[in-house]
Amino acid sequence: MAGTARCPQGIGLCLFDLDGTILAHHQGISPRVVAAIKMLQDHGVATAVCSGRPRGLIEGPATDAECMDYYVTANGACIADGNLAPLVRRPIERDDALRIYQAFRPLHAAWHVHLGMDTYAEAGAISYMAGQTERRSGSALDILKGFVSHPIFRLKGWHSCLSALPKLKSAEDGIEKFDCSFPVPENMKVAERILEREGIWEVAEMEKTQIEITKKGVTKGTGADALAAYLGIPKGAVVAFGDGGNDIPLIGHVGHFVAMGNASDDVKALADEVCPSIDEDGVAVWIEAALEEAHAAAKEA
Repeated sequence: MAGTARCPQGIGLCLFDLDGTILAHHQGISPRVVAAIKMLQDHGVATAVCSGRPRGLIEGPATDAECMDYYVTANGACIADGNLAPLVRRPIERDDALRIYQAFRPLHAAWHVHLGMDTYAEAGAISYMAGQTERRSGSALDILKGFVSHPIFRLKGWHSCLSALPKLKSAEDGIEKFDCSFPVPENMKVAERILEREGIWEVAEMEKTQIEITKKGVTKGTGADALAAYLGIPKGAVVAFGDGGNDIPLIGHVGHFVAMGNASDDVKALADEVCPSIDEDGVAVWIEAALEEAHAAAKEA
């Protein structure tokens, strides 16, 4: 797409976070946003999800819209084609994952372990994807029953369990990403200090008691680099949209980063631009304006 004032090098690749950016409350992507993304495709722009979700939790909510060419999943740990077949994988080694799992036991950690198309969610683990910000209470069986009540936990790739440790031990191909939640913020801060001392991890704070963990050098930003390089698109022609802490690493790896109106204050402060909120179809509003600007620029040329 031709260059404009906001994107001087034009747009060759557009990346979209899911939860809180184009996917609201697990209700699918709005028709207006889908139509806008398809207009980008019609103008020769490659489109890609860029999410903390692994492939198994993207299948359905994003794929049903049929408007994405590629998928940057698990915070960049796996870049996949339009059929969710991996092009690049950058997993955590099993022994490193097991060591951290055991180190966090005294902190009463609960885990989401993402293994390719499958996610194993321990009882008590929270998920920002379902709008959860605090650890659940009750017996382990009661907590597991609560999972079943929410649509996201009925996705094909989601598996509720009492412990993810057996799956970790058998993960010969590595783990793409951990989500780890704690009963209180203080425990999370202790865990972050442990990870920082090891120096082999990337950590994104998602909620006051939840972090996401990938191997060193694996972020949405480096995932965007890998996909852009694969497509032969310069950084300056890449646009990304996001709203959360795991979107911050995109800044500096794309030519233009757009924060949602509903994004956290720290994300908005670092963004090149802020568009309306997800409830206002902010991504569609931005795309429609960008296309109008490109058409006007082309007429003047």
